[in-house]
Amino acid sequence: GPTRPDDPVQLSVRLPDDEGWVVLSYQAELRYRTTPDGPWQAVESDRGAALLPAEAVQVEVSREGGTDVVELVR
Repeated sequence: GPTRPDDPVQLSVRLPDDEGWVVLSYQAELRYRTTPDGPWQAVESDRGAALLPAEAVQVEVSREGGTDVVELVR
């Protein structure tokens, strides 16, 4: 369905066969981690779109105005 532009993540899709996650947060800086208390890993992204590994459990979304942590639900 439609998403709101002010949501931290506009799209997160778990790919089949443990190929990873597609995450979109328009014009945001993204980082992820593979455990809830683990270190954040940098993401190479173009305008806030990224392919994360299947092991990712959270994505950190930083934009002008703040930072949000979003759980990736399996």
